[in-house]
Amino acid sequence: MKHDIAIKIVGGVFIFGIIVFIICANFLRNTVNQLVANKKIKKNKKTKSSSRKS
Repeated sequence: MKHDIAIKIVGGVFIFGIIVFIICANFLRNTVNQLVANKKIKKNKKTKSSSRKS
């Protein structure tokens, strides 16, 4: 009887951990992609403005 409860608790914690990991991984991926996109936009603006000066 105690083993059943322990298995349910461990299973619940495991599933909760997987869900939290997936949410954090997606958040980090989106943040990194946004930063990379911002960096590319800034780089493109610098190259366009420098080419206009020439």
